Amino acid sequence: MKTHVLTSSDDVKIALHDFLGTGEPLLFLHGTGFPSLSYIPLIQNFTKFFSCYSLDLRGHGRSEDSPTGYAWQGFLDDVTTAIQFINRPVYIFAHSLGGALALRVSLDFKEQIRAIYCYEPIVFTDIISDSDLNNY
Repeated sequence: MKTHVLTSSDDVKIALHDFLGTGEPLLFLHGTGFPSLSYIPLIQNFTKFFSCYSLDLRGHGRSEDSPTGYAWQGFLDDVTTAIQFINRPVYIFAHSLGGALALRVSLDFKEQIRAIYCYEPIVFTDIISDSDLNNY
């Protein structure tokens, strides 16, 4: 595993763990309060088929705390920073908070996201608004 330290919004340093698998990129997004490395047992099974990455969102795992708080936009910026770094269309596996972020980011990054598997996503209308849905 190699850890890339990326700079997200508010100059927050976030950790993107690269498991150096083979194939297309698969990005793991965790839920609130969990580090992304909690996915290691699952990731180990996927590295045979995918280049696996796991992202520690701000305030989680090996990423820095946010100096401006934990609004949705900061978490969204973390995910888009990771997707831009990977620089290839990604598959996403996401739980809870990560699922909500994956769904929202997919509205702006349609070309960069191949598919999303969400487990218990938190979805509020202020994250995915009616105006967002009108763009489809």
